[in-house]
Amino acid sequence: KNSKSRYVICLDLATSQAKGSDNSILTVEKFTERSDGSFAKKLVHIRSYNGKPLDYLAEEVRKYYHLRFPNTEKIIYDARGLGDSFDRFFDKEWVDPISGKEYPPLVVDDMPLTNPDAEQILHPFRAVVQLNQRIYTNLRVALEKHTIELPISSRIMRDKQLQIEDESKQMSKEEFANFLEADALQIEMGNIIEKTSSSGNKTYDVPKATQHKDRYSSLAMANDYISELEKESVRIHKRGPVCVGITGGFNDYESKRIARSFGKF
Repeated sequence: KNSKSRYVICLDLATSQAKGSDNSILTVEKFTERSDGSFAKKLVHIRSYNGKPLDYLAEEVRKYYHLRFPNTEKIIYDARGLGDSFDRFFDKEWVDPISGKEYPPLVVDDMPLTNPDAEQILHPFRAVVQLNQRIYTNLRVALEKHTIELPISSRIMRDKQLQIEDESKQMSKEEFANFLEADALQIEMGNIIEKTSSSGNKTYDVPKATQHKDRYSSLAMANDYISELEKESVRIHKRGPVCVGITGGFNDYESKRIARSFGKF
């Protein structure tokens, strides 16, 4: 809660309860600005849900935003198909069941704000071919330039935990689950291949229908939002300091007289 960093929460939606179905994946990415305007990014939390309905997932997002990561500046979600109606689960006030504190409605950021009490923080991601290409490219660049950090292998973390004799200082099962989820994320990213559609467009997907890319999609959407902010930040830094002046109210005669005193006329 005292963190000065910025965060985005991203949710890739899936609600099917069928065996082997996709998962809903919630990721939290943290980013801080560097001296050149670029961002250092970290995947700090990842959690999967299988077969959970939209109202349950909306409740989870509320808890993460209001209670766990209050410095979150955007909640990104997949708004195509199933996610088209996801924002409707946030259009009323929400009461924390433990503290009883009431929080305002949350609304999308691509529509005019009609409720002055609402927070315009929901960011719908409507994937088309061009956007799918962009999120793939932005994530690949971040990985290759080492501007994004992922959790280490769960095996390494388990070995570290075994060396801690005091059980009270060991991480909880929920914390350790982040490293297990990150292992699965690495596998999913390793399975992504380039495909060419019948119309000649490049797409990025898994080679088999039995494989998943939900964790990849959630991370890629979150990273894409930050990457677009980063491009603008770097552009501003490259432009350098701007000198802002104030014009005086001199008339033409006074302007020429002052200019002659500097040898201009």
